[in-house]
Amino acid sequence: MSQRNKKKHLSPDFFKNFHTEASPTGTSGGVALSIKQEILYTRINDLECPDIDSVWILGLLGKLKILIATAYIRPNSIDCLKSFLRQLEAAQHFIETNQLDGLIFLGDLNARHEYWGDSTSNLHGLELYNHLPYELSIINYGDPTFLSSNGNSVIDLIIVSGKLTQLTRFELGCDYEVELFTGAPRRGHVPVLLDISPLENSKVVNDRLRLEKA
Repeated sequence: MSQRNKKKHLSPDFFKNFHTEASPTGTSGGVALSIKQEILYTRINDLECPDIDSVWILGLLGKLKILIATAYIRPNSIDCLKSFLRQLEAAQHFIETNQLDGLIFLGDLNARHEYWGDSTSNLHGLELYNHLPYELSIINYGDPTFLSSNGNSVIDLIIVSGKLTQLTRFELGCDYEVELFTGAPRRGHVPVLLDISPLENSKVVNDRLRLEKA
C-alpha cells in the first residue's frame, strides 16, 4: 500500500475529552465531547442537568465564542426531553448574558419528525418541534442517521443558533460505509458529518418554518 493511500489516524493525545458517567442502571452509557487540544475551551457545569446525560463546552473557534454541546435522551422518556428543552432555554440565556456567538448541539434525542426529514413523527419529535426555542434551528434535512431493517430514522440531530447562523454555512452528510458495531450499517447509528464554512455575505440560513402560522 502506498503511503498516500494509508488512512491517517489522529492520536487521542490531540483531543481533550469531556464525558458523563455511565448510568448504574444500564439505561445509558453516558455521553462525551472530544475537543482539539489547540482550541480554547472550558466546561460549563451550570448548564448540565442531573436528569439527562449532557456535556456543555464553551469554546473559541477563531473569533467565534460558541457553546458546543451533546446529550442523549432515552426513548420513551418524555420528561427527560422536557428537561433538555429547559437546558436549551438556559443555554440561550447564557449566550445572551455572556454575548456569545451561538450554539452547536449534536446529539441523539430519539426525536422523529417530518420537519427534519423523518418519515414519521413520534412523541419526542412533536415535543421538540412544538417547544424548541424560536432562536434555535434544527439543520438536519432528511439523511437517515439510524439504519434498521424495520425502517430508517433521523434521530441524531444538529441544532444551531445565534450569529453562527448568519456568518457560516452548514453542510451535513452521513458516512454509511463506517461499521460502528456488529450489525451496522444494517442496524445502528451512522456518523453524522458537519462541515462549517464562512459565508461571504451575512445571511440568516435555515430559518425555522412555523407551519401552524402558514
